Amino acid sequence: MVECPNGHENPDESAYCATCGEKLSTETAAPTPTPPPPPAGVPEPSDQGALAPATQPASRRDRTPVIVGGVALLLLLGILAFVLHPGGGHHTINGTVDIFQDVGFLAGQSYSTSNFSSANGTCQGSGGYSDLAPGVSVVVYSDTGDVLITVPLEQGHDLQSNVGCEFTFTVPNLPDASSYSVEVSHRGKLTYTKEQLESNNWTVALSIGGP
Repeated sequence: MVECPNGHENPDESAYCATCGEKLSTETAAPTPTPPPPPAGVPEPSDQGALAPATQPASRRDRTPVIVGGVALLLLLGILAFVLHPGGGHHTINGTVDIFQDVGFLAGQSYSTSNFSSANGTCQGSGGYSDLAPGVSVVVYSDTGDVLITVPLEQGHDLQSNVGCEFTFTVPNLPDASSYSVEVSHRGKLTYTKEQLESNNWTVALSIGGP
């Protein structure tokens, strides 16, 4: 286990504290070789950029990552949510967060930027997206703006053909509400109505980067 500066314990692979969000002093896997620097004028990935609903085709995703770590924490948070909201526990949101490489064409040259690093099939954000890493907080808010539950991102895994890096998260035991807002790290809230979630079988797919 790794302790944050405030004394909270987190799984060894965590980069950020799941309780307070503090960055943890852990060694990260060696990044994969980065492509040549992009030509002048190419915008750098921002650590303030917002996540958006994913638009990548399903065929580009590898839906067989092995989910590791965070199980005990999820169970504990689920129990707390049930105690705090005894009328809830009706819904579970399953989500993904994908990071894609930025590619484009500028001044007669094609370019790409490395937005994540990979090692042995696992991955995490790099550069402007370095806050997207295992253990970072995923917060779900009610329709009145109250925090319902906080869960961690699971370990990231390379998508098929190494086109991106995908994290998963599970939000259990949510009470009934007309809408829910999801916030990953500091990347802004995305709001879904209950009807939208029902039509998507209570799944959300978020992404950042890419063309």
